[in-house]
Amino acid sequence: MMNGRQGSIHNTSEGGVSGKHPDADPLHFLVGTSTTDQFNTLQLPLRPIFCWKVEDIRFDFDSSFVTFNTDGSPDPLTNPSDPTSDPTAAPLEKSDDIRDELKILADLVNKNKGCPLSVFGHADPVGPAVDPDGYNKALSGRRATAIYALLISGTQLQTAVGLWQQIANDEHWGDNQKNVMQKATNLPSGSSIGTLISSYLPKICPEELNLGPKDFLAQGTGQDGKGDYQGCSSFNPLIIFSQTKEDSFAASKDDQNQQVYDARNLANAPNRRVLVLIFPKGSKVDPNKWPCPSVKGDKSGCIKRFWSDGQTRRSDRLPDNDRKYATSKDTFACRFYDRLMNVAPCEPALIGVAIFLITYEVDGTPVKNTLFEVLFPDGSSRRVRSDGDGYIRLAGIEGQTFTLVQLADPKVSGTVSKDLSADRSKGNAQS
Repeated sequence: MMNGRQGSIHNTSEGGVSGKHPDADPLHFLVGTSTTDQFNTLQLPLRPIFCWKVEDIRFDFDSSFVTFNTDGSPDPLTNPSDPTSDPTAAPLEKSDDIRDELKILADLVNKNKGCPLSVFGHADPVGPAVDPDGYNKALSGRRATAIYALLISGTQLQTAVGLWQQIANDEHWGDNQKNVMQKATNLPSGSSIGTLISSYLPKICPEELNLGPKDFLAQGTGQDGKGDYQGCSSFNPLIIFSQTKEDSFAASKDDQNQQVYDARNLANAPNRRVLVLIFPKGSKVDPNKWPCPSVKGDKSGCIKRFWSDGQTRRSDRLPDNDRKYATSKDTFACRFYDRLMNVAPCEPALIGVAIFLITYEVDGTPVKNTLFEVLFPDGSSRRVRSDGDGYIRLAGIEGQTFTLVQLADPKVSGTVSKDLSADRSKGNAQS
């Protein structure tokens, strides 16, 4: 810890957060004098200076496919022909797809030239009955790989395409992923997945993001990206459910209750994330000495780096209250990652709610892809659009009262149905 200081958040959105780590405390070294040609060698600790996180909502569920807004509608916030448009809206208010978050990362990178990056993927604790940690190690590694490939696609497109094709093979991408890429790129039906990926990556990656392997900690020298991108399985959860909540979710396992299954997945969403850490200029690591196993390495490489009570940290449940890294700082099993992130502004889960909107004049039909304004008592507001299932997700509103106003017909009623972090925010929705 750095005298209890916490970093500062720079930007937040539905799909991510970025921030600055606090300045490190001055380092003190004990050195010995010498009258010969001997000398002291000092090794500075590896400490991130910035962080950037992309949330689970930017991926297909249980997949590494990075999604894209393909509903065909114009940007509701900046469209000059739309009377509800806000021409001064910040890009992050769109909540369309990962391009918003990538523009923020590009700004961070370009303002900190020469500062290397490393990518960390995380999964939630749920998995198959046999070896869930191994399954989640592979999934989190593929997600980290997908983001790494996306980041280098501006300068190393063929390398990036190859990495995505390998992921597509491993995850058996099908028509759903192909259709998204086809709509985004306007390529003809029947285009090969390699052709689609080749056009899709530049569609997502901002032109101003020009990274290559040399811009990462191990500079592309490690096998399978070791040191540059890695998957942390479900070993470092941000939220560990209370025993009461965990018991309530058990029905989704035994009875295949879809409603409970969806509730559990939504509550677990903060645990599924990918982080990019930016380190001081000149930082470099030897991949052979890097503590994290490669994305294809066995989970045992992670377990070797656990705190002595690592298994307890990642699994111990309180009777009625969730355990959260943001408050207790004791839910990460990996001591290496914990030391990197214990003052990181990106890792505390943003408190938020998901609001399900339905028409009350007809038959409870979900209100999909519709623009709303969120009004707060202090006079501030933000604009959001409901997704294809009729949900609006609002981050960073813990404890706040708000009014939700639809900027189009029909009239709707809204209820706070599920939250993202087990903290209930107060809210009311009206037409």
